[in-house]
Amino acid sequence: PHHIRSHFVHHSLVQTKMFAFRRSALNNGMRSSRGFTRQARYSTLFDHTLHFQPRQCSENDVAKVVLIHEPGVEALLGSLHASGSLFEKPVNLRKAREGFQTFSRVLSEHGIQVLNVRDVLAMNCDRDLKCRMELEDLALQTLKYVDINKGLDYKYDKVPALLSNEYKRQCLAAMGVKDLVDIILINPTVYLAESKYNTPMKLEQLQMKPMLNLTFTRDQQLVTNKGVVITNMGAHQRDTETTIIKFCLEKLGLPILGKIHPPGTIEGGDFIAGNEDLCFIGSGLRTNFFAVKQMLDNNWFGTRRVAVVRDIFDCNQQRMHLDTIFNFASDNCAVMLESVMGNNSDRRRLVTEYSYDSDTGKYTVSRRDVEFSQYVREQGYHIIPISESQQEAYGINFLNIGENSIIGVDESTARTILSDKNFVGNIECIDFSGVTTMYGSVHCCSQVLLREPRSNLSKIKVKQTTYVDPPDHLNGPAPRLLTSKETLPNSVLLIAPSYNQVEDHSLSSQEEIKTIMASRANNFLKDEGLDMQILHEVRKEFSDLHKKLIERNIKPIVITQYVHEDAPLATFPNHVLTTHSAFETQTGKNIYIWHSLKNEARRKERKQRIRQLLNQYYDQEVKLYETHERRGRFLEGSASMVFDRAASKAFVLVHPSDKEPATNIAVAEDLVTNHLNYTLVKLEASKDCPADLLSNRVLFVGDTFAVVCAEALTKESREILLASLKGKQIIKINLDQAKELATSMVLLGGYGRNAYMRYLLMSNSSWEILNDDQRSQLQKCVDEVVQVDVKLTEERANLGLDSMVCPLFVGPS
Repeated sequence: PHHIRSHFVHHSLVQTKMFAFRRSALNNGMRSSRGFTRQARYSTLFDHTLHFQPRQCSENDVAKVVLIHEPGVEALLGSLHASGSLFEKPVNLRKAREGFQTFSRVLSEHGIQVLNVRDVLAMNCDRDLKCRMELEDLALQTLKYVDINKGLDYKYDKVPALLSNEYKRQCLAAMGVKDLVDIILINPTVYLAESKYNTPMKLEQLQMKPMLNLTFTRDQQLVTNKGVVITNMGAHQRDTETTIIKFCLEKLGLPILGKIHPPGTIEGGDFIAGNEDLCFIGSGLRTNFFAVKQMLDNNWFGTRRVAVVRDIFDCNQQRMHLDTIFNFASDNCAVMLESVMGNNSDRRRLVTEYSYDSDTGKYTVSRRDVEFSQYVREQGYHIIPISESQQEAYGINFLNIGENSIIGVDESTARTILSDKNFVGNIECIDFSGVTTMYGSVHCCSQVLLREPRSNLSKIKVKQTTYVDPPDHLNGPAPRLLTSKETLPNSVLLIAPSYNQVEDHSLSSQEEIKTIMASRANNFLKDEGLDMQILHEVRKEFSDLHKKLIERNIKPIVITQYVHEDAPLATFPNHVLTTHSAFETQTGKNIYIWHSLKNEARRKERKQRIRQLLNQYYDQEVKLYETHERRGRFLEGSASMVFDRAASKAFVLVHPSDKEPATNIAVAEDLVTNHLNYTLVKLEASKDCPADLLSNRVLFVGDTFAVVCAEALTKESREILLASLKGKQIIKINLDQAKELATSMVLLGGYGRNAYMRYLLMSNSSWEILNDDQRSQLQKCVDEVVQVDVKLTEERANLGLDSMVCPLFVGPS
């Protein structure tokens, strides 16, 4: 029957009424018995290692073994500054521990083996010397001595010995087991100096880096259908927690599949087990592409399909993990935050699905950038939408302990789930408010090491990847060549903005950019305040651009730029990279070209993962930079060269007075001579044209029209240009308009409204620079002018929308 059972247990009752398992519980159905004190648990609960393979196939399988960590002195230290410790609010430790004890008791009442990290660390150490020595070795790693005199001449010969690991071992050997555990959890560093009086050394300072968030045992490991994987944490405050959890798992005798290595970061809160066929992994604030790739390459997920749920547009701490916005209540019911659902949401998630090929033993992309709620419904799940206020009360972060039985913390969310006719099950609500102030709830605070395997594929309508929808050019890596009618780019590559892009580069020299990046921390979570708000606004603009393209059936390929990649302007790939269809090339093949760049910081944008993606759609990669960069010859992609794809002409503007030009005519000649079947048209800048105005700022060439700034050219070059554009409608702009990015536009083609459409993509800023007559002329040249608000992005980078959008030729949808 549907019911809600609330537990509000007084602290003194919890203290006196502990729950534990008899020794035989490890082998006999894991039944609980009451009456054991915590002291007895150290010697009784863990007599033997646990002999099972950690595994989670489905969130709705019956939980058998759960790992938790009740907050202690380390959380108390973290509460001294809540925000700096990744906590949501100041913490009342007593109340947090009461909530944890209630949670542990409820789990035990359901016959679940509850393992506490502190207990596992201490187990058997009071009677097994080997266990004791292993715990001391772990404490030795966390305890550090620092000589503030830095090895200068010592007055006492004993000083070096007092700084040694051997002396450290002597100190640790004298401690009790509980003390050793505390040392491990507070992670102290002792700063020492030689003393002139009393003892040879004196303690000057004691510094601690406590395991502030070890309470959230979901995150240090992933338990998949294949086994357990040690993670690499995305937040620097948590980077030592995995060592503790790995030690505990090994002490329990549980096999570990492997560990995620940098630059990969991944946290267990981003993993949701679906069924034998499909699992979900979030990618965004805490989990990145590099970690997901390691999981896929090693086949550590253990399912035929893996849905990578990409958080590109949101990346908010309130929705840091996938389990904060999505969970399974039963075999056929999922809950999802309502505000992330649908293509119109600025917080929407996009799913890239990977499918396992048994012939090659590898995962490959089977679908790309499908809106999350659409994808989940296609798998046969019913979605129960959860409101913003319910999510903020951690209503989604419940723990499903199996067979539609849920432990939750928010009664309002529980009522919403129980009121849905598609859910048939039970929900128990407990008071966990003392823990949720630390930014997590019962799902975050528990890792299910073992669920009883069962096949639930027959219980839900799981769609296999045999789709009857119209073919989508991004659902597979095998495009066909374009026809002559479709010579316009029909897709785009977008690089999602990271923290780097919120820096103001409008007045930055190359050296200033390098200085900024040298001081930039690896994790933008360290930076708060105004910059984070700017990043939010930049992502919102990016979301609007993506949305406008999707609405017109021009589906972009989106790649996320990560902070550690040290590429501050990666969101503007069109200077670095251009792509060309078979109609443009001398070989008759689709190619993409990496250009020769003057800006050294931008050379880091040539990423291997972009190559791997483009290799799915293009026949050949051209590395133009290999020949020219070392000789100081540059061509800044579409900024230096404007392509007339319909007439096979390439226009290059040169500044005779520029001693170190970003556009070198020799590179342009190499490009058209050896790679593109184009005629090169050389244009010379007038004396009134600023040296930083490159080709794309004085000229845009479409299939039937061109936008031209004649004032920027010499008289002879104007005549050459107009002759080269014969047959096209010419829309003239002045030099002031050119300086304000009036030519920042992209012409795309796609199938919309049941017909082939020509779309002119422009930013609101560029559109507003034009006068009424110029706008009217442009509107007559295309089927639709699509305006996008990216004002903040343009202003902070001093680059236009045309630099953000890299046109692609990947076959029509």
